[in-house]
Amino acid sequence: QRFPQENVYVICTEDLRDHPDETMSKISSYLGLPEFDFTNVTNKGMYNVGFHTGYDTVTSWEEIQEKSMEDADDKISNIGYEVELSEELEKDLKAFFEPYNERLFQMTGVN
Repeated sequence: QRFPQENVYVICTEDLRDHPDETMSKISSYLGLPEFDFTNVTNKGMYNVGFHTGYDTVTSWEEIQEKSMEDADDKISNIGYEVELSEELEKDLKAFFEPYNERLFQMTGVN
């Protein structure tokens, strides 16, 4: 073991997207930073998404919602980056990564 578990904090990007205020507060607390109300920042949207790299451009929640609705079910998307996968390839990739993901979840306690 290279790092003690208490020195590693793992978050899921889905948590940042779905519960940004709560997730940011947990990260801030873990880092020992003073309490901060992230609402004004997170209400604007997401940063560093798709083709907007860095933190000087915000992608509004409306734009994210519109883009999500435009994406077909057979595409993997990260707002601006899309890859079409066949059902077979998607199934194969999920099967390949499943044991690694499970091991990661076990090691981090995140699921």
